[in-house]
Amino acid sequence: MKFERTRERESLDASIMNIAQAYGFTAPAINVSKKTIADLDDSLDIGTKVTTALVKARQPSKKPQHLWGATKRSSGTTLSFTILASRHAISHALVVKAAVSIAEAAGFTDLAVGVSSIGDSESRRRFARELGTFFRKNAEALSPEILKRANTDPEGAYRAVLADGSELIEKLPRPIDYLSESSRKTMVDTLHLFESVGIEYELQAHLPAVIGTHAELLFAVSGVDQKGERVILATGGRLDDLMKKQDKSPQGHAVGVSVTVPEALDLSPQADDAHLSCFVVHVGEAAKLKGFKLLDALCRANVSVQEALLAESLKDQMDAAKATGAKYIAIIGQREALDGTVIIRNVGSGMQQSVSTERLTALVARSK
Repeated sequence: MKFERTRERESLDASIMNIAQAYGFTAPAINVSKKTIADLDDSLDIGTKVTTALVKARQPSKKPQHLWGATKRSSGTTLSFTILASRHAISHALVVKAAVSIAEAAGFTDLAVGVSSIGDSESRRRFARELGTFFRKNAEALSPEILKRANTDPEGAYRAVLADGSELIEKLPRPIDYLSESSRKTMVDTLHLFESVGIEYELQAHLPAVIGTHAELLFAVSGVDQKGERVILATGGRLDDLMKKQDKSPQGHAVGVSVTVPEALDLSPQADDAHLSCFVVHVGEAAKLKGFKLLDALCRANVSVQEALLAESLKDQMDAAKATGAKYIAIIGQREALDGTVIIRNVGSGMQQSVSTERLTALVARSK
């Protein structure tokens, strides 16, 4: 799977802004300052710090919000893509796909998406009990520091074993084996959606979670860099615990993934940005999934595209499409989702026709 950039002179900055727009991040990227990063908990990794800054910067709303931001570092730029107030599994796919596409654009190859889960509070209580039993049985193989921690903080000792790279990792209990019925459904629904929209993934036994931030699902993206080494490029997951901490409410839902590229990026809006070529509209759940796959096809053809996949109202989507000034509106209804076609409307002339997905991509790409 390789991201094909057909305009050789297009900068990575422009590619990233087009990718962000395609997956719903249409507002300008928030610049997360070094001071903001420095003021956050030092125990957090840089990606979690950027994500936390975005959550703090959000506007109160019950509607889904797409926020993205970046901070520059000596080693490159770390970006975070966060969707707030959405329970739909498509939000997980949007942030993961944005990170994967950016990694491809930055030149990483052989990308792999890892998925795991630590579950809800019930799941974690089950896992903690199993960890306690495991550490008692394997006390002789533990360092004194980890053994001491295991007596009072089994999950902390678990994370320490993972960080230590101990041979015990292969024997450790897996969080995904102790999920509650609710958490198992959350994971299965997301994996099923990933399969439906063409995101290849691998179940991972142990992905690191940030306590107080992550709950339920965890994601990671790895790839091969220019030196031929496999590195972790992106991490993230459901941010329910972070939302609860910020809102003092058990009802907060969000998902976020951060990705680091080894370049200093300029993500400021440009006055001469080209007009949007195509806006994708869906009607129904099956059409939502087809619409997601169409985004990928259009992005690969280097078409500037936008969508509103988290909107359920056709009117809201059509209003949004007209507001963007898009040249074309691609409409996928229940019939189109079944027969693999798309209704393409030329906004200027009002003419519309039904075409295959492949023909639509070629048609819009030619008319850029």
